[in-house]
Amino acid sequence: MSLRNRGGTWHYRFYAAGREWSENTGLAATERNKSAALMAEAAARRLVKEGRTELFKLQAKPFRDAADQFIEWAKGEHHAKPNTWKRLRGSMTSLKEYFGNRPLHTVTVGQVQDYMSWRRVCPHCNGEGCRTCEETGRGVKEVTLRHDLHALSPLFGYGLTHNWCSQNPVERVRVPGDSDAVRIHVLSPAEEMLYFEGCLRTAEELLGTASPLKGRLAWAKRRAAQAYRNLHDLGLLMILQGPRPSEAMRARVEHVSLKRSEWEIPGGKSKAAHRTLHLTPQAQAILEARIDRAGPEGWLFHGKEREMPLSDVENAHGKILEKFGLAFVMYDFRHTFATRFAEATGGDVVALAAILGHANLRTVMRYVHVSREHQRVQMMQFVQAEEKRRAQSWSGFGPDPAAETHKTGQTAANEDSYKLLN
Repeated sequence: MSLRNRGGTWHYRFYAAGREWSENTGLAATERNKSAALMAEAAARRLVKEGRTELFKLQAKPFRDAADQFIEWAKGEHHAKPNTWKRLRGSMTSLKEYFGNRPLHTVTVGQVQDYMSWRRVCPHCNGEGCRTCEETGRGVKEVTLRHDLHALSPLFGYGLTHNWCSQNPVERVRVPGDSDAVRIHVLSPAEEMLYFEGCLRTAEELLGTASPLKGRLAWAKRRAAQAYRNLHDLGLLMILQGPRPSEAMRARVEHVSLKRSEWEIPGGKSKAAHRTLHLTPQAQAILEARIDRAGPEGWLFHGKEREMPLSDVENAHGKILEKFGLAFVMYDFRHTFATRFAEATGGDVVALAAILGHANLRTVMRYVHVSREHQRVQMMQFVQAEEKRRAQSWSGFGPDPAAETHKTGQTAANEDSYKLLN
């Protein structure tokens, strides 16, 4: 057998091109790693056959280990934006499950494409009308695949700098486009009312159960109630003013001027993120109440440790969705604000870009999802304006053919209606 246990790690040795080739795979000599070591040997044989022996000294790094080390690096690299490395960590879960202990440098373009197919269907899919897909919700959307590939690509970039691989196969894979990645849900008034009333009702229920308790149990109930109040205020600020969740959670007393009705967003993802929001009356009332309760640390939304800001509300958000039968993500509050603003202002995307903190208008348009009713109203306004324009244009030239056709059609429709009624 070409594999040998040397010092607790798998080594391989084979003969090709008139000489012996041997290398330490770097994998622990266990049965679990045996198949990965064999794949490393196969990759080495392929390099020799193709005449690319300069790449022979690549360090064999199991995909799982490479992914874990990459995430640890991402934590430090993106420490100012924790949501970035958390998204990478989330994508790595399914990637590690699929690629396992396969050496990173052996992953090919075809295997990345196979991974995409694997993610698109549930493990027990029986084809069209699969009950497992319907019951479990397995089979991800293209936007999720896009996120996975955008996490996999920097992993290979990180691997290149550590001599774990010689290429980035993701560069040769078609990544789902932006149009597939847009995932927007604009809340209806009924959904909005149910969600926010649900937050307050749940908080009151928890406080009611805490009143007869003492000690740590009472403290835990009150703390849970505060989580739903935080969620209520945070969601309302997003739907009223359009900030990112992280921007609202890191708001401080000195960022808000109640006298001028302004809220300063100090910065974030880009230069455009530094902006000043003009407060609506309801948003000002929320922030004023938060300022009154703020401690010496200055945070308007306190985290688990009072000296730190709130960093996550997903747990409380998920429970509210499940309790009241709703389905949307926190960012949809921001999408809802953007859509309502665009409808109310006649589509002033320049002002909307400044409010949302975006540097280009193309990004802003992905946030706007105009309702059918608004489209109908705008179309009626267009029809009235067009009829007025045509009437003025045809003045002095006889009857407008389009108007006459419209009248004839309307008369015929009225006659048909009269026949049906009689």
